[in-house]
Amino acid sequence: CEKDLIDVLMWICICFDATEELVDGKTLHLLKSVDQELTAATQERIEFLPHYHTLVQCGMYEYYASEGQKALPYAFAELIDNALSATARNTGIRRIEIRLLFDESQGRPAVVVMDNGCGMTSKQLNNWAVYRLSKFIRENKTGYVRPDPVPRSLNSDISYFGVGGKQAVFYIGQSVRMISKPAGSPDVHEFVMSKEDFERKEMNREDIYTGFIRNRKPADCSHVSEGEEQFLQSIVMEEKEKESFTAVIITGVQQEHVTYLKHNFNLWTRELAHTYHYYIHGVHGNDQRETRKNDHVSNIDIQISLVERSPRIPCMMNLREVDNDMQTLYINSSFSTFEFKATGARDSFVEGLIRYHPFLYDQETYPVDPYALEDEDEDCVILNSEARGKRPVFECFWNGRLIPYTTVSEFEWCARPKKVGAVPLECYNRISGVLFANDRFQVSTNKLTFMDLELQLRDNITIFTRVHNGQELRVNIQREFTNWLKECHERFDKQVMFQGFKGSMTRTDVPTKRQQSPWAIFQAIKWDGKTYKKGQCVKSVKTNPVFVGSIVNFLLYGEHEGDVYATGGYVQIALEPKELYDEVRIIPISKIDRLAAAATIKKKIEDELWEYWFKSMGNLSKLGKYTLHLQTMLSDNSASEWAGKRLPNCTLNFSIKEGEAISFVLGVISSPVHFGVPFSIHLDFRDEFDYPTQPPCDIKPQLECSSLELSYEGIIFGTTCVIKNVRAKGKINHQNKMYTVKVHIPGLKQDSQSLQIVLQPGPPHTLVVFPDGDVLSVENRTPANFRVEIHDEYQNITTHPKLSVRCQLLGAPDLPVDVVDCSNTGSGLLLTKPLLLKTVNAEQILTAKFNIPNHRTVACVERKLRVLPSSRISRLEVYRQEEGSEDVMVLQNAERIDWTAGDTLGNLRFRLYDEGNRLVSLRPKLTTKIKVNWTADINAEELSQGKLPALSVPSQAQREHFYLVSFHDQHTVNFSFIIVGEHQLEFRGSFSRNGIPGPVVKLNVIPDPNKPVELSIEYDSAATLCAGDIFPVFTVVVMSEEGTPVRTVCPANLSMLLWKGTASGLNPPSTASTLKCSKRKHTEKDDCFCFRQIPELAGQYVVQFVLALDETKHLWSKQIPLNVVPNKAVKLAPETPPLTPVVSNSNIRANRTLLDSLNLKIMDQYSNATGEGLDGKVIVTVKGTGDVVLPLFENGETSDLALLENSPGVDGAEYILQFNPEIRQTSVTIAAYSLPFRFCNDAEHQKVIVTLSKKKDRLSQTVLMYREVFETSKQLKSELECRHCVFYFKILTKMDNQPQRKCSIPDPFKGSPKVLGKVGHLAQVEDDDAAKVISWHILGDMDCVVTETTSAAKKIYDDTQGRQQVIPLETGDKILWKPLPHIRNGMLLFQPIGNPVFVKDILIFPEHVESCNKVFASVLGDTILIDDLDSANDYPNVHINCPTLLTRQGERIRSNGKFGGLQNKAPSIEKLRGQVFGAPLPKEYNRTRHQMELLQQCRVAMQKSSDVQSDYNSHLEHLQSPQMKQKQQELQQQEQELRDLEGSLGMCFRQCRSGCFLNAKPDF
Repeated sequence: CEKDLIDVLMWICICFDATEELVDGKTLHLLKSVDQELTAATQERIEFLPHYHTLVQCGMYEYYASEGQKALPYAFAELIDNALSATARNTGIRRIEIRLLFDESQGRPAVVVMDNGCGMTSKQLNNWAVYRLSKFIRENKTGYVRPDPVPRSLNSDISYFGVGGKQAVFYIGQSVRMISKPAGSPDVHEFVMSKEDFERKEMNREDIYTGFIRNRKPADCSHVSEGEEQFLQSIVMEEKEKESFTAVIITGVQQEHVTYLKHNFNLWTRELAHTYHYYIHGVHGNDQRETRKNDHVSNIDIQISLVERSPRIPCMMNLREVDNDMQTLYINSSFSTFEFKATGARDSFVEGLIRYHPFLYDQETYPVDPYALEDEDEDCVILNSEARGKRPVFECFWNGRLIPYTTVSEFEWCARPKKVGAVPLECYNRISGVLFANDRFQVSTNKLTFMDLELQLRDNITIFTRVHNGQELRVNIQREFTNWLKECHERFDKQVMFQGFKGSMTRTDVPTKRQQSPWAIFQAIKWDGKTYKKGQCVKSVKTNPVFVGSIVNFLLYGEHEGDVYATGGYVQIALEPKELYDEVRIIPISKIDRLAAAATIKKKIEDELWEYWFKSMGNLSKLGKYTLHLQTMLSDNSASEWAGKRLPNCTLNFSIKEGEAISFVLGVISSPVHFGVPFSIHLDFRDEFDYPTQPPCDIKPQLECSSLELSYEGIIFGTTCVIKNVRAKGKINHQNKMYTVKVHIPGLKQDSQSLQIVLQPGPPHTLVVFPDGDVLSVENRTPANFRVEIHDEYQNITTHPKLSVRCQLLGAPDLPVDVVDCSNTGSGLLLTKPLLLKTVNAEQILTAKFNIPNHRTVACVERKLRVLPSSRISRLEVYRQEEGSEDVMVLQNAERIDWTAGDTLGNLRFRLYDEGNRLVSLRPKLTTKIKVNWTADINAEELSQGKLPALSVPSQAQREHFYLVSFHDQHTVNFSFIIVGEHQLEFRGSFSRNGIPGPVVKLNVIPDPNKPVELSIEYDSAATLCAGDIFPVFTVVVMSEEGTPVRTVCPANLSMLLWKGTASGLNPPSTASTLKCSKRKHTEKDDCFCFRQIPELAGQYVVQFVLALDETKHLWSKQIPLNVVPNKAVKLAPETPPLTPVVSNSNIRANRTLLDSLNLKIMDQYSNATGEGLDGKVIVTVKGTGDVVLPLFENGETSDLALLENSPGVDGAEYILQFNPEIRQTSVTIAAYSLPFRFCNDAEHQKVIVTLSKKKDRLSQTVLMYREVFETSKQLKSELECRHCVFYFKILTKMDNQPQRKCSIPDPFKGSPKVLGKVGHLAQVEDDDAAKVISWHILGDMDCVVTETTSAAKKIYDDTQGRQQVIPLETGDKILWKPLPHIRNGMLLFQPIGNPVFVKDILIFPEHVESCNKVFASVLGDTILIDDLDSANDYPNVHINCPTLLTRQGERIRSNGKFGGLQNKAPSIEKLRGQVFGAPLPKEYNRTRHQMELLQQCRVAMQKSSDVQSDYNSHLEHLQSPQMKQKQQELQQQEQELRDLEGSLGMCFRQCRSGCFLNAKPDF
């Protein structure tokens, strides 16, 4: 038994699916085998949840069954339904946005639908996710409450069944992210549902219909990874300023949907505008003719945008702007409205409208769907010939929105009757209607069709009532409709056009007296495409009897003037033939037989006459005078007499002249023609035989052109007829399109002619600016991007010369002005550069004013521009916070911090703020752009936490160290602070090897003002350096530790190193030239050293400056690259001098060739190639000496220069080829280049001369080289002699290096803008006693900072948080100088003792004298310094009003006479601890300094003199050496040989050519 149980359990384990989980409620069967029979009935628990395809494919199933139409707009409509319901309770604008994000650089294609409605709580968001959870069964406190009835049922209660949103998002894409924030809630709720997530859960056998709602703070995008779509972050960041909202973000959009949405943007937006027409425009719809105030204005704004990859411009469409949806076309083409209401069971009712679209002029006005037309020849299309045709009458709306696939053809009371009644049958085809059903009528879940609307309306219990002025009338609806339709036909249908008004008359034949007048008289009518005019023969129809006759007049009842349209009227007809009838009858126009042909009418008239006719005698067509003789003749012969009498005869004299015009010819029109600009059409009329003739006096040409409206002012009659001032109106499809203009003149046999014109846009009329919203919002530092178009009068984009659009921003200072040239395109972009307003902490409203300066008649356009604070980083805050501490020390920008020198300043942190002073969260993408100037090793992880690297405070004597933290993005944000290094001296002792701590003394280490630490170089880097000119002065200043110039530098120790090439690193190459500084000018400071000379050869150079501190130490500057360019062009020369050409008068061309090639270059005076940009040519001429025959050049284009065969010339003579440049730039003068050549009569002589010339050239070059050697030696000798001088010096007594009194008060503010410094540093006192007592007297003011302006003082006060006392000079009193009290009017009142003097008069001011006088006049007043206390007490006894007195012994007597006590006794100068005025430099200082400079220069000169003397002696020995003497002898031999050779050549040796002087001997 135990074994059997084990077998059973093993069988269970084998059969049980390991992937299933065994939980409570599962049924487990224990079987011995799979096919074992059950002993009793059992039951098994199962689950049958719907597959997730039910959800993700529900949209496809619902919308693909959409009657063959593109269903994508109706999927969008489901999402708009939800948004309308969410915004139903909004008191302001109900804003709904649809964004099509198809920019691949920002991620995959996405569709975003956003609204500013009430938002959803997490519970409501959960309800949304449940499929088919309708509003009727959702859990809420009050349950579903039907909205109150409103006109047209526009209650926004259209989010209904709980399926539309899911169907729509999964029809459009494969994933949806719902983001919502309910009103009053601080949190945002976010939920994601996707096909990919369902598939993953199914694969992992997880619960399909479960998920998580993320509850987060607004604008928190930390959960959005960088790999996701980039646009998602920007959408999340938009949440900051929204009180409540819902955003539906659909991704995974199908490619076919993307293509459809891009290419059919206008089509599907028009369909949405049709669906929500009455929600968008209100109860009365988009009536563009409405002039009365509309009480039902809609606050719904539905905006659609399509964003594609740059440079494509985004498409923006507000559904309120759509003006070609069918309801707009119905409303604006109707002339009258019939309102009714249908009431059924269970509070069901339908509001209805029927509109009448009359026949106007020559066509129906019933609107045609513009997208239903097929592309046909525009000249052949007949639009809307049967008005509505077979289309249904009524479109159906449910709760105010269109149900697109349900229409109602008609009701019995408004159907077309079978028999003709009081209303013509075609009038029933001129009505359109709309039905507004409330929610008692059921619709399908996809809202595409009604379930039973038409059946309920046709039910017998449905009651139709007429609605008039808002009141229901219980009347016979069919009779009311028929009367309304008849009235519309009579009032609005315009089927007959009456032309040629001649006045009015009274008809006595009318029985009713009040209808006998007035009757307007017309000469013609235009009816059904035909024209009937006075004199034309017509036939009657439906008269007894039927008759024919000629038209006398047309009559129309009423007061009329000019041409008019009407539906009825009468015609006066004179019966024909007049020989039989003398009667005029009046019949209705409708009884004219429009089918009767002119030939039939003519035959009927002829049949009633008995006349004799002659046979045709030919067609007389030529103009002139004729005679016609009629002779009676007997039938049997041709005799004209009978029985002696002449038979009856008649002679007629007549003339043939041009006949009536039956055709015309159009003149030529000069193209192109501009819209709105008048032009003329010339008409040349012809008669039947093509003779020119006069036009009829009553002609009225009609101008026709497809898609254009043509008008004219009148007609000018003359030799030719001119239609004057013709204007074309309309929209142009593309530039330079050829239009066919048809000229029709009624009454002519050939009444139409056509001509071709090219139309272009007219002159500028309107400036259009896009976007055209009221206010455009942009962030500061981003472009506004306005697009402008210049339209003519008919909204065509036009061009015009000098057509520029100017945009000026108003509303803030220093705003930019932008101009775009639209002369060639008619459009352009403005404000494409980022707006750079000063810091924008809150939004600013600016006005952008657009105008065309050259076209004042074009009205200006203004747009409001809301500039929001930029989200870019604009402020950097640095603070210090210890780890674990909550205390924060925020640093101020440019703050000075006291810190121990050599110590480490750590725990520095930073924060980033945008322009709106909003804290920006730190992300690695941002923190990597943080840079500091104290280290390059930055920990990226610590930066992302807001931590800055620790800095070590230098221990140098320099007191201030500058530190910078910067953020580098599209612009740089800096934060700086200065650390003042404090030095401490710590004393430590030891006792029995035990350390004893001592006091710590802070040291004030003053930087050495005479220690050079840096070379500061100043020069004009933009200057052009021309070879051989003077440098733009290089000013070198030697800077000290203190940051001030060092004035004790010897100029001989400062050098400039110059070398050709590139920078070589820290030190110059060994080949560098050394230059010394130039002598200072009177205008230059004594602490500046100047260098001015430029090299003569052009090229790239480098300069570096060096200061010799001692024999081993040097202070180097940075290396400065220079580009030396050639100087101005002065000559024409070859790079290498050619040999002297020798030619002969030979028939061989080679012997006559002067030059095969010669490369000449334009050079400056230093032989640098130059002349770039010069334009001209070189003229080659031959010149000779004296009156000699000149050779001639060979003619023709050749690549070389040769003489003419048998050219004239003197045998053996020397000529000169002169190359003379002719430059077009007249301001440039270039010297010509001359090349001598020899001419021979025969070839043999030529060979001899060639040999001698070559030898002569070689000897000339050798002599030139020798001369250069000797000339160089001579110059070197002269230079050494000049530089050899001896200096004698007497040694000056050195100045004692005694200690000097200095003020040691720290002054970190000195050097700041508008700051003079502290009071203790502004003055010096020579006497120690006086310095002590004066410093003690104003001890409280010694550390007061003096500033030039109050703003500078306020800044120091704020930076030190009020701890530093300041005094601005702006607040000081005016200085009033007055004498000592014992002096009046320049005379002594008494002889004082003790040498009294004003304290302010003994102060010495090193700088800022005027300002210091003002400061100390305020601080000291009239305080007097006197020798001792006795003299001081004696002084006020004589002078009653005496100021405060100070004695050189340190006592003080106040102005009230009080003295004595410690408070009136100055302490010793040591106890003042440096708070004492410094002493000036000794009087011998400047003289000694000058002597020191002379001594330094003397030392350098002595050393150089010794070196030069050594070089001089060595050079003299070299000149007297045997080698140099041998060279001298060789030179003399070469010169003699050259002289003999010149004699053989028969010419004198010229000094200018050889370059050496034969008559002068070298001087050794």
